Amino acid sequence: MLDKNQRYLQIAFNYDLGQVARILPRIPRSSRILIEAGTPFIKKEGAHGIRKIASAWGGHLVADLKVADGAEGEVRMARYAGAT
Repeated sequence: MLDKNQRYLQIAFNYDLGQVARILPRIPRSSRILIEAGTPFIKKEGAHGIRKIASAWGGHLVADLKVADGAEGEVRMARYAGAT
C-alpha cells in the first residue's frame, strides 16, 4: 500500500503500447513513482495493455477505469491483469 505521508509522482499513459515502449524504459525505478494505464489506453489496449505495463514496470500500476455499471467486474479484470 501507499504511505499517506509520502509524496508520489503519477505518470499516465493514455495512448498505446508504442508510447509505453518508448517512454517507460526512460523512467527511473522508484517506489514513489506510480504508472497509470489511463482510460483511453485501456479502451484501446485492454487487459493485455495493463499486463504489458505491469510486466515491464514491476512497481505500482494504477488502472484508471471509468464505469457506470459493472464496476466490480472491471476492477477485477484490471487487478487480474496486474494493476495494484
